[in-house]
Amino acid sequence: MVGLFLGQRYVQSKDLDQFHKECLILGVIMTPIGAGLMYWDYEYHFNNFFHMGFGGITYLIGFNLLLFWLASLFVNTWIYKVFLPFYTYCSRHVTSIYLLHWVLICWGMAIIGYQTMDQLQTLG
Repeated sequence: MVGLFLGQRYVQSKDLDQFHKECLILGVIMTPIGAGLMYWDYEYHFNNFFHMGFGGITYLIGFNLLLFWLASLFVNTWIYKVFLPFYTYCSRHVTSIYLLHWVLICWGMAIIGYQTMDQLQTLG
């Protein structure tokens, strides 16, 4: 829903700099609100990825908006130009990558179990 709102907002204004500024403002507002709610009652607001409350959702949306604004700063740098082919590939194949990602996660949970390993084992 946030993506739909931001997309419609951009279509109406056509001002990319203003759009990125709005992402920054929304991110700065939403991230601390979500973090505060999670600090207040972590078990309810960020119990796990599949059962998030309002605080976890607000925090993650705000954090992603901040990352989106930060990415807009890197567009004219050499880092962006080096990774542009990778970004283009991911953009063209986002649905396939997403489905593969969830298949691996869900099969992994079925084979290994849910919350049976620590963070280092999960990364491995």
